[in-house]
Amino acid sequence: MAEQTINLYLKLGVETQGYKSAKLGGLAVAVLAFGFVVAAGYLTYRNASLNESLVSLTRDNQQLQTQIAAASQSQGAALAELRETLSNVQRQRQGRARLLQVLARADTGDRQGFSEVLLGLARQHEEGITLSRIEVRERGADFLMSGSVKQASAIPDFLLRLGGESAFSDMAFGKVKFTEAAPNTDFEVRSWSLAEDGS
Repeated sequence: MAEQTINLYLKLGVETQGYKSAKLGGLAVAVLAFGFVVAAGYLTYRNASLNESLVSLTRDNQQLQTQIAAASQSQGAALAELRETLSNVQRQRQGRARLLQVLARADTGDRQGFSEVLLGLARQHEEGITLSRIEVRERGADFLMSGSVKQASAIPDFLLRLGGESAFSDMAFGKVKFTEAAPNTDFEVRSWSLAEDGS
């Protein structure tokens, strides 16, 4: 009886299939490894980009905080200056109101003379003009005032406004004299009817 040996692995292709499976398994591992490397690289890049953005935002935040602090200081100084100015204006207004009350109560028996003249001067007062002398004679017909002014050009406008007051409506300011006296300018205003020597 003759014996015959049969290699079932070759017949069934088991060896070839096993080789192919090993190749496919290796390829899958390589693909997975490559995917992990790519994912790790992307995550590293993304992390670096986020860190850069965070540093930039922190720097911008610090700059904004500095600008806010500077603006707050500047606003505080401006507010203090505004309050001081407002306080000065209120004091001047109260002083004028008191002066007007006193003058309104003053009855010299000559309502066309001294009191009305002073009332008109008080109503037309302007910052920068300081009066040091006021003379009213002949029931307001003769008038003299003198003082100092920061800008000499303010006097014509001041006199024009005074002309709108009833006490000054018939008065002619014909003699105006300016004298330089740094830092201000001294001035003197006389009615036509009043002589230079004041007599």
